[in-house]
Amino acid sequence: MDDVNCEGTENFIGDCSHLPLEEHNCNPETECIQLICAAGGYRRPEDDETMAISHSIDGTINFVYGGVQKSICGRRFSDFSANVVCR
Repeated sequence: MDDVNCEGTENFIGDCSHLPLEEHNCNPETECIQLICAAGGYRRPEDDETMAISHSIDGTINFVYGGVQKSICGRRFSDFSANVVCR
């Protein structure tokens, strides 16, 4: 899923605007989104590692389309989009 853009009110990342699922130009080495979701919000792996996190879930955001696991990617993945993923 490429060029994901959420407003922050969506219940699921699939409700956010994005390119059609069969159309993308994702570069898996530079554009795959990785987040660490935790109580009280999220952070990106490159953020300050000294931040205390409990009950966290982390990794690349994936989904299944047509029986194939795919990643969510985009150079402009916003805080709104991250909050939708981590709800």
